[in-house]
Amino acid sequence: MKRWKNTTVDRLSAKNFLNNTGTYVVLALAVFGLTFFGIFPQQGDRGGLSGVAAEVGSLQITSTDFRSSYQNTYQRYQDQYGEEFDAIKFNLSEKVLNKLVDEASLFLAARSLGIQASEQDVIDYLTEIDAFRDKDGKFSTQFYQTYLRRNRYSEEAFMASLIQDLTLGKLRKFVINFVFTSQAETRVDYQLENSFLDVEFVKVAKDDLAMTIAQDNIDTYLASDSGNSAVQTYYDTHQQEFNQPAQVQASHVLIAYKGARNVSGDASKRSKDEAKKIADDVHRRAQSENFTTLAKQFSDEPQAKEKGGNLGFFTKDAMVKEFSDVAFKLEVGKVSQVVETVFGFHIIKVTDKKVEIKRELEQVKKEIAEKLLRREQAPQFAGNLAQQLLEQLNTGNAEQLLKKNQLKRDNTGRFALTTRYIPKLGAKMRDQIYGLDEKKFVIHEQDGDFYLLRLKDRSPAEMDKFQAKDNRVNEYIAYYRGGELYNYLEKQARKLLEDANDIWMNEKFLYFDRLRAQPSS
Repeated sequence: MKRWKNTTVDRLSAKNFLNNTGTYVVLALAVFGLTFFGIFPQQGDRGGLSGVAAEVGSLQITSTDFRSSYQNTYQRYQDQYGEEFDAIKFNLSEKVLNKLVDEASLFLAARSLGIQASEQDVIDYLTEIDAFRDKDGKFSTQFYQTYLRRNRYSEEAFMASLIQDLTLGKLRKFVINFVFTSQAETRVDYQLENSFLDVEFVKVAKDDLAMTIAQDNIDTYLASDSGNSAVQTYYDTHQQEFNQPAQVQASHVLIAYKGARNVSGDASKRSKDEAKKIADDVHRRAQSENFTTLAKQFSDEPQAKEKGGNLGFFTKDAMVKEFSDVAFKLEVGKVSQVVETVFGFHIIKVTDKKVEIKRELEQVKKEIAEKLLRREQAPQFAGNLAQQLLEQLNTGNAEQLLKKNQLKRDNTGRFALTTRYIPKLGAKMRDQIYGLDEKKFVIHEQDGDFYLLRLKDRSPAEMDKFQAKDNRVNEYIAYYRGGELYNYLEKQARKLLEDANDIWMNEKFLYFDRLRAQPSS
């Protein structure tokens, strides 16, 4: 039975602090997502992920902190963007490390203001996590220790991380409660929330235009020292484009048993013989039944119910040997025999494969030079085309030019004036859309792409439906304003530490995306 200062954990129940839903969700995700699927081997990360990721004032962000946050963020982005997600393109490791630094900076600021989660807050929180409960609903020391081992956390490090998260939750709640909303502000916010716009636009994306780079320009570029150096640098830093190990996409059903690695829940009471019988039955059913449905019903993998056993693409060294040996020999669409590993019994179905890619610099020099020249010239080319389109759109003669460049008119659909993220245009377009009129297109440049914008429709709010005493509106304003104030405090806390030269970040972690994409030697 786990104790903190003579307090019996499994007899406590959660109190007021768990009203902070945001903190609960983040930490609940951490409980289930800190390791990939339970069958990845526990070994050093490619790229040498170890040591200290950053130092923020008196705090250290460890490789474990980074790894946990990175894997959760990776999974979230992959779920959101699907096949379009590329960790390198999204600068994922840089985003993750900067977010950890932001949170640590704000935690130090909160602590200096006397806001910090207590041990009782931690105890109350832990007793509410289902993953740490036994069959009777009590806190399980065994499940808790298993979680720490799986994620390579010491109890001290886990508690420090948990206290920081809960402290930031307290601070956010304090900030939101601090916000005052007047009746006049409520009325204005209602008007903004219920006024709608629809914007017509044409996007001229520099990377999507059909530009032709002359062969003479490519040869001249490669003949120069600067061109050759740029090509070499691109090749060295984009190895994943030219050298990729073979990969398999597969799904699996895991049947675990008592004594298997990372076993938890009911599976920890199952004998090995019982597990084998279940696995044999699942294998038989997998020949004719839906594999995803079977995985959701039977698999002991932590994310099976959400993922249906889908592991995505993986390289051969990413999984334990027994699993990889079978997966890489299977044909696409085939189901394996029952495979035993240290995690239990698996039934594997291969859904896709990617062959190994190996290309030397000499093979791809011209390809890289053309790409670099295109990147260099694309913004000017896009800008010139956008200017031509602007004139023709406003005179009604743009269809031929649109067709020639494979561009099209589009529209955002209706959105409220309070919308932070404009559909199809993004968050950075908010200031540009408010001054539009319905008669003329205007041009706006964003990150080298050009947008031709025109107001298509405006729907003002029906103010006769406004109810001054609608508490939901007041709560929304407080939450929205509180969120803005919280973000401002976070930026200011970091700036103070940066000005004092009290933040250091390990470049190895900032560029971890590229390092982990390098082929293993």
